[in-house]
Amino acid sequence: MEVNEKPMHRKLVFLVFVIMLVAIFSGCSPTHRYPYIIDVRSINPQENKGLQPKQPQRGNPTNVDTCNPKLRKCKLIVFVHGVLGNGETTWGDLKIKDGKSWPMLIKNDSPDFNAFDIYSFSYETNLVSYSSNITEISNQLQQSLENQKVFQHYSQIHFVTHSMGGLVAKRMLINLHQAGENEKLDQVRTVFFIGTPAHGSFWANVVNIFSLNPQFNNMRSEDINAYIQTVAGDWATLRRARKISRPYWPFPAIYCAHETKSTYGLNIVDRTHREHNCDKNSLSLDADHLQIVKPRWTTEEPYPWVKRLILEASEKKGITNNRIVLMDSSFEHNVYDHASKAEGRTNADDIDDIFKKYKLPIRVTKELTNNSWSRYVDIREMAPALIIIHYSAFEKQTTCSDRTRRFRTFMKEMKRSNIKFLIYSRALSKEKSHAGFADCKDDLSDVIGDIKTAYGNQRVKFINIDKPRTEINNRDETFKDTVTAHNLVCEVRNLLQLQVKTDCKVTSQ
Repeated sequence: MEVNEKPMHRKLVFLVFVIMLVAIFSGCSPTHRYPYIIDVRSINPQENKGLQPKQPQRGNPTNVDTCNPKLRKCKLIVFVHGVLGNGETTWGDLKIKDGKSWPMLIKNDSPDFNAFDIYSFSYETNLVSYSSNITEISNQLQQSLENQKVFQHYSQIHFVTHSMGGLVAKRMLINLHQAGENEKLDQVRTVFFIGTPAHGSFWANVVNIFSLNPQFNNMRSEDINAYIQTVAGDWATLRRARKISRPYWPFPAIYCAHETKSTYGLNIVDRTHREHNCDKNSLSLDADHLQIVKPRWTTEEPYPWVKRLILEASEKKGITNNRIVLMDSSFEHNVYDHASKAEGRTNADDIDDIFKKYKLPIRVTKELTNNSWSRYVDIREMAPALIIIHYSAFEKQTTCSDRTRRFRTFMKEMKRSNIKFLIYSRALSKEKSHAGFADCKDDLSDVIGDIKTAYGNQRVKFINIDKPRTEINNRDETFKDTVTAHNLVCEVRNLLQLQVKTDCKVTSQ
């Protein structure tokens, strides 16, 4: 009899252990098709029945004064839950009387969060049966954001993640970095890893023994888990690359928090396995793994901590787009510098050299035009912050009328964008008197007036890079001239509000 009691006792202990794990990790049973995004602002606060999946309604009419997605003034907070959780119950106990979730607390926190929309991302996650792995879920998250045109509608995005949700968000950001989609990455202001097992979890090792869910396999301890090692290495690479390429732009800012209390006697994510690659010291919260993301009111941590850091990051001034497109003519006679012309270079090459010399925090794309150039849509969809364009970029012949017609067409196509323009030409110079330039000056004057009226002085500048010939300086100025280069840098700095230490006295029109 005693011999048979031991196996029965072990089975009972194991059964209790499994029940504890279910209680620890799970929220409510999945009842929806996954993945989906909940727009929290579409929830009626009077109906406390939990968050139900609804079609996002960006720019809710109640927030039109401070949140207009068409003007890219909207800010978005995205919640990502962890393993065995969901977007409804992870963030609060909605079963108790007057229970509110963290997203709903933000929704009602006026006026501080009036300019913010709130999404909660949900995905399928089961204890035993098969679900998508972390990489697949990160792709689902990115695709969901793309489907809702989040990166087009929102100027800045903030992620609040819990447990495995941090690994999902981290993998998605790595995907953006590896795909070279830095414009989208620039829009991510903050990422909060709360109880995230960045180095895996011992308990994932145990659950993985009997579970078919690959999410647990992905979260095994780092010393035996190639997946976690790869993610950690890719994340470190991303962080280093951002510091090198964006020293002026400290985003995404990474903040971390961890629990100090055990959950049903188990340390789910201890100090050694939590996220360590943070911008500030990890916040210690006197809560267990479940309650750490269930603030009951706005004064209970981690709510005020997250709120302060989100608002600080959202109020920081700076560019979210640092791409400049240099549009230049492909005709040799439009290259200003004789040495550059002899080397087969263009004005765009000389301008790019200036930016490198001054170490401007920008990314440059060169676009050479020709007789059949028609990439209007491509340039507009590239969405650069600034286009520096040669007035003769569309020159097909030596006559001014053809050049002006194509130039006007281009500017008309770009009018629907938010792109700024710096237009340069020698035709602005009053000293130009050789054949063909007299008519061009009058034609350009009309263009300047029309474009300034259409675009306004804040979006477009005209700059003349030519100075009068003198006995001492009997040559045309080019972009290799120090004064010309200095003026160009000043114009770019002012248009993009770059933090560049340059004593500028602009001379543009």
